[in-house]
Amino acid sequence: MELHYMKIDNSLLFKNLEKSDLGLSKLQNYIPIYDKFFSLTEKKSNSFNLNNENYLLDATTCINRTNINAKIMNKQTRKITNKNVFLKYGPIIDPQNYITGKYESFVGDILSLPSFNEMVAHEKARDPNNSMYVDGFFYYLNSKLKNTHNFINGTDFYGAFLAVQERFIYDISDDIEYNEDCEFFNKNNNVLFSLIQDNRTKLESRKNRPAIVINSSKEVILEDVLELCEEEVTQVEDIIPSIVYEPERSELTDDNLCDDVTCSSNSSNSTPSASDNEGEGEVEEECVEECEEGCDKDEGDDGEWCSAESDECDEDDDEEEEAPVFAQINNFPVQIIAMEQCENTLDSLLPEMESMTDIQIGAIVLQVIFSLIVYQKAFSLTHNDLHTNNIMYITTDIEFINYKIDGQVYKVPTFGKIFKIIDFGRAIYKFKGDLMCSDCFSFSGDASTQYNFPPYYNEKKQTVEPNFSFDLCRLGCAMYDEIVENCSPEQIEQSPILTIILDWCKDDKGRNMLYKKSGEERYPDFKLYKMIARSVHNHTPMNVLKKEFFNQFKTKESVVGEMVDVDSIKKYF
Repeated sequence: MELHYMKIDNSLLFKNLEKSDLGLSKLQNYIPIYDKFFSLTEKKSNSFNLNNENYLLDATTCINRTNINAKIMNKQTRKITNKNVFLKYGPIIDPQNYITGKYESFVGDILSLPSFNEMVAHEKARDPNNSMYVDGFFYYLNSKLKNTHNFINGTDFYGAFLAVQERFIYDISDDIEYNEDCEFFNKNNNVLFSLIQDNRTKLESRKNRPAIVINSSKEVILEDVLELCEEEVTQVEDIIPSIVYEPERSELTDDNLCDDVTCSSNSSNSTPSASDNEGEGEVEEECVEECEEGCDKDEGDDGEWCSAESDECDEDDDEEEEAPVFAQINNFPVQIIAMEQCENTLDSLLPEMESMTDIQIGAIVLQVIFSLIVYQKAFSLTHNDLHTNNIMYITTDIEFINYKIDGQVYKVPTFGKIFKIIDFGRAIYKFKGDLMCSDCFSFSGDASTQYNFPPYYNEKKQTVEPNFSFDLCRLGCAMYDEIVENCSPEQIEQSPILTIILDWCKDDKGRNMLYKKSGEERYPDFKLYKMIARSVHNHTPMNVLKKEFFNQFKTKESVVGEMVDVDSIKKYF
């Protein structure tokens, strides 16, 4: 896999995007992560594009703020096709810090885009390890796997750019109480940003959601938002969810975004941060040892599955939850990733799991396992936030995917769906001798102290390096409640694949990572991430693939259909 660049004149593309209803301006090609791999010049830096197989030539129709119909050109054949393309927007400085004045001491324009060889923009926007740049570059590598190695579970990438977004919408629900006590926030509300409140009930149900209201006297803003797209929009909820940014959540379809917006921050699919544990003291090595030795010393794998159910929990569930609140920030710097459009999330399929056969569930799991094996082999990648909203699918007529590994072929039925892992904003991976480590793990980042290794290394603490068992454990934790609450203990015991998934939630001593026997959370919030990194090492994808259950997918037949030859994929780091 060779890394090259193409000189493409995107002036017409940028002009049309800026003229469209997307609310974009100042589009540019230069992204700081390119400095890791190329010797750029000022002239070259903004005519520079990665050598992805298919690239965005022009935007023809705005479907909504995140979905466009576009002309895609294949660089080899020069053939142009019309495709629906997903546009993923990600902030290149921290929106929460911006609206609470944490950047107030910055000398210069905090909203500036980074330029080659200039120090005008904020340090975070110039950092090659910016989580948005790490995310975008891996989408590029992912598409190279798809087009070079026929890695069918990869997502096609059509380009990445930086821009200023006229109205960037950010979910501040988890921080609203803190923000309301912040003088800068209150002073600049309706100046630098405005608030939008979503009155839809935060339920798992995707039905009967009332409209969004504006928590501001500036009703003209709402009218402007409704005119952003060419399609007719009859209610505010038709547009707001499709343009909301929620850190490290799935963003590839409008329906999925709506679901993300309505998820409680305490759900197994939300992404906690290091700040969630503020006031409790850091979970450093002394506390880690205490937790490992002191939490349910007599608890092992007793064959029973714990849950968080209790009378107290039931009472809490009956309480009306507050509507989520969004900040609409004016003229905010973002990265735009143009990519293949997916249809829905694995999370949307969880309610159906009770009626699925073991073979159906196992086939989904195998697609995820082989995806992780490929990423780990090619790029030494840990995703670090693999939950059921970060796995999406497209429908397909392909009946089977054949995966070849260590000379053995696994014939995996698709049941009409190809699954793809998305959202690599917390990823750590290597390419061509360089380490890409999301600044989420920096000393001030959302995932600070999950690991402890360079470039974000505290020499006074024990080294904790990226853990190949982390991702399946995190995914198991995301699926745990759905399985335990909807399947009887007898069903679980009789289902090898459900047992395997729930087994991912156990640490090296066989203890449930989510709950104690009492139903109390063992490691609340971000502490769970830290403890998975330190105490779970038995659930690497290669280890899980060796489970007896998956032997039934092995075949000696001649391969017919799609083949992913994992053996042929090289180590690219």
